[in-house]
Amino acid sequence: MIITTTELTTAIISSQYGWAVADQFKDTFEGGEPFEEQNMNALKNIYLTIKDLIKSGLLSKQAVMELESYRYDLSMYLTGIK
Repeated sequence: MIITTTELTTAIISSQYGWAVADQFKDTFEGGEPFEEQNMNALKNIYLTIKDLIKSGLLSKQAVMELESYRYDLSMYLTGIK
């Protein structure tokens, strides 16, 4: 059984912040929904979780690259909002 980056990250976010925040991650990570349509507090929590997950050393190089790209886009969005 192979667990995808999306499944792992969604599970971690769900366990920390609940299913609604996890759904917002999933919607923006693989669903292509814009950050503008998401809850700002949820996006900040998603950002922090992804940052910690990348630093954890648990992920493959490919998974880190996927999440780094997403984290960069999310950080650009969050920075633009401030």
